[in-house]
Amino acid sequence: MYYDLKGFGSELRQIRKSLNLSQKQVRDAIGLNEDTLRKLENGSSMPRIETLDLLSITFKTDIFRIFSNYKISVDTYFEKRIHEILPSIRSLDYKNIEGEVTGFYNTFIDSKSYKIKDIRKKMEQFGEYLKSLSNFEHSFKDQSRDDLTKLVEVTGISLSEIKDGSSLLNLDKLEIRIFILISIIYRFKDEFHNSVIFLEAALNSVLKKYDDDKDFLYFYFLVALNLMTVYHRQNEYEKIDALYKSSLKVLDGKLSVNTLATYFIRVGINKNYIKEEEAAYFVNFGLDLLKDTGYVDKSSRYRETFSKKYPFLNL
Repeated sequence: MYYDLKGFGSELRQIRKSLNLSQKQVRDAIGLNEDTLRKLENGSSMPRIETLDLLSITFKTDIFRIFSNYKISVDTYFEKRIHEILPSIRSLDYKNIEGEVTGFYNTFIDSKSYKIKDIRKKMEQFGEYLKSLSNFEHSFKDQSRDDLTKLVEVTGISLSEIKDGSSLLNLDKLEIRIFILISIIYRFKDEFHNSVIFLEAALNSVLKKYDDDKDFLYFYFLVALNLMTVYHRQNEYEKIDALYKSSLKVLDGKLSVNTLATYFIRVGINKNYIKEEEAAYFVNFGLDLLKDTGYVDKSSRYRETFSKKYPFLNL
């Protein structure tokens, strides 16, 4: 189990200050090393149960209960860390990602607090994911590190298992991200068949495991867009169209394409009044969304109505 150590540390500091206690006074009261308390408040150290008990006595409140409130799932923990470096990933700032790799290994991989098998596995997966991201710029030149092999190995799933039973896999969010990265590397190597295998496995897990998750649409379209890119490289236009239509059904079930299309139509009409040229484009886009999602009659009826009411749209 993981904890939001920075969040807990911040609350711990607030409690101490609300009692007008210095770190030295806490040390004198319970014999806790000032450096230990400093690390706890900075969120850079995992507290021991006996430490929490001692702090509870000094602060006259159940610090263990407060610490329990900062318990987070594996998915949440690694997603939080990934989102912190997303700007670097998007801007291809490999140097900054390297810094994250170093910080992660110094803090966790070498820590004696994380020896439980499942936790260790997730730590290693995240470490290899970061390493491969930071090495991506050189991954096709640097023969000293085989990113593909490292990433597949750390998932604990053999390549044959992935190829033969991708629909049966039950990947978590970190593993889905790893599969996406593997697929991108294969794509850059022009090995499109393998790229598709990993993306389809990732998409199956998103649909099966995270249908009710708050990040569902983010992960669904992250995988789907990468899959469309590979299909384009293979000239698989029918597959792109099929994926597009199935994606609209997914979107309709989560957001209501009907409502979304109406939104675009209204934006388009408004764009005419503020003298922007894209007015008709937005309205047409909304009408096409309705049609492609199955609201054919509604799309035709809207088009006829808007053509009469707003002739400037040239529908």
